[in-house]
This record gives sequence, structure tokens and C-alpha cells, in this order.
Amino acid sequence: MGFIKDDNYFVPNTVIKDDVRQIARRPTLTIVAIFTKSDKQKIYNDLSYIRKNTTVAYLVDKIPDIKRKLSIDML
Repeated sequence: MGFIKDDNYFVPNTVIKDDVRQIARRPTLTIVAIFTKSDKQKIYNDLSYIRKNTTVAYLVDKIPDIKRKLSIDML
């Protein structure tokens, strides 16, 4: 899918004709969490999604490099 910028948002301007799950070359991965930040901020300070039965503490424990990219006290 292609995107173009419309004001402050990106909107789709093309669509793939096939099911992307069928044409992907590698196995898909599960999204565990989605963190957001503004483009001016250096670290992520908002948690918009986290998989059921998962905590930020668990992610920090399992992915050590993630701690320096998150503002844990703001989440």
C-alpha cells in the first residue's frame, strides 16, 4: 500500500490487489505493543496498544534495549 501526506496525516493512495498475507515472503509476527511519540520527541511516552496479558515491565525485561527508548514513568 502506498501513502501520501494530507495535512498532518498519511492516507492510502494505492492498494495491493492480492492478500498481503499470501504474498509475504517471511512469516508474520504478532504485534505485542504500540508506543507513540511526536516527531519532536526522542523517546516514546504513550502506549496506545498492548497485547492482552502483557505488561510494560515484561517487555522491558525481555527486550533490554527497549528501556532507553521509553519514558516508563509517563506510560
